[in-house]
Amino acid sequence: MADLTSVRSSRSLVSAMILFAVLAVSAAGALIGVVLPGFVDASEEAKREHENADRVSTLLSRQSAEQRGYLLSGDALYIQRFDSRAAELDAAVADLRQVDTAAERVAIERFVQSYQAFSEDHDRIVAEVRAGHTAEAIAIDLGPGRAARVLAEAQLDTVKNVIGDESRAELTKARRQATTLTALLVALGFAPAVAALALGRNRRELAVQRAAAVERSQLAEAQRVAHLGSWEHVFESGQTTWSDEMYRLFGY
Repeated sequence: MADLTSVRSSRSLVSAMILFAVLAVSAAGALIGVVLPGFVDASEEAKREHENADRVSTLLSRQSAEQRGYLLSGDALYIQRFDSRAAELDAAVADLRQVDTAAERVAIERFVQSYQAFSEDHDRIVAEVRAGHTAEAIAIDLGPGRAARVLAEAQLDTVKNVIGDESRAELTKARRQATTLTALLVALGFAPAVAALALGRNRRELAVQRAAAVERSQLAEAQRVAHLGSWEHVFESGQTTWSDEMYRLFGY
């Protein structure tokens, strides 16, 4: 019975070692194939989003300078430059809109709305200048035009902050996943070693049990041939044990 129990225990340990190996391979695959690439992708995406936001900020600042230059000189070249910046800014905003989270999208749309107000004030300024109403154009620039520009800049700063917060959250999540899987790999690395030690001990116990069983079988055979029996008495418990041949000698 003990022999059978040891065999079953050994089989269980072998099964456990195989399971640990499979789990280790799965965890390593997840770490290498999913988490680490995800961490790299999140880092690259955060960098790209920040670059797009900085590009939009630079273009908005240059548009403000072009508009001021047009007001001061009346040179249509500034309008051409402003329009060129607007096309670049629209492309940059289109890239910026390729974000993943709702918070980022909301912040970007708010900036777009404020930028549209700035663009509309710019069109009014150009129309007033072309109509010869320079004073009215300056009033728009210093009043609602400036307010729209300041609001657009503030909304763009909000976009940058939200992108930073979301990027940090995504990177933190990726780091936690990597840490968890790394810890799991370490644990699974130790587990087979522990299981192997237990398996080795179990096999040694099994060998001892089998050797003892062989000795008992040999002793029983020797007693049967010699018609000799044996008995053992334990004084502490008062229990007496007879061998099989002893029972046969006494007719049992």
